[in-house]
Amino acid sequence: MGKPLTSKAGGCKPRSPPAEHYAIASSLQAPIEAIHKIAQVCRSLRNATHTMERLVRLASGSSDLTLAHWLVLVHLSKTSSCKQADLKSATGFAPAHLTKLLDELVDRRLVHRHRSSWDRRQILLASTGTGRETARKLLLSLSQLAGKARVEAIESLSSSLEGFVSMTANDGWLDGTGTESKVPDDHPTV
Repeated sequence: MGKPLTSKAGGCKPRSPPAEHYAIASSLQAPIEAIHKIAQVCRSLRNATHTMERLVRLASGSSDLTLAHWLVLVHLSKTSSCKQADLKSATGFAPAHLTKLLDELVDRRLVHRHRSSWDRRQILLASTGTGRETARKLLLSLSQLAGKARVEAIESLSSSLEGFVSMTANDGWLDGTGTESKVPDDHPTV
């Protein structure tokens, strides 16, 4: 353990911060509070994400399918068949990630690929009977577990977050997907 600080010779004297420190600190109070709020919101979003994923896992009774798998399976169970491009638009997944998810669902025999009867070059996706039944069971279980109040809270959170992302994208700092774009020239940087 180190020696306590003293004012004796050889020791350190605590000194007061210069007056300009207080001026800077008080002028930066709002950004200081903002960075704390941003960190708090990030923690809350991570907790919310984990909670919603656990809710879906609990509703499914299985841990071998992710929320992304369920989203694809539920979407396919609503249609007789669809193109991968349409599924990409509906889910927002990158093409490579969507292909991986579909391969895994095909391996589990929950989804199948087939050629279009009118254009043999076109590959269509459809849920199997087992896939549709699995999706139906998840949705029934989820509706019982989640309840109306939770679904409304999730919808409210989603709407609020989309509004924030849109507002930030409209400022020109982000491109709407959360990716940095050009920071305005008049904005100070570190």
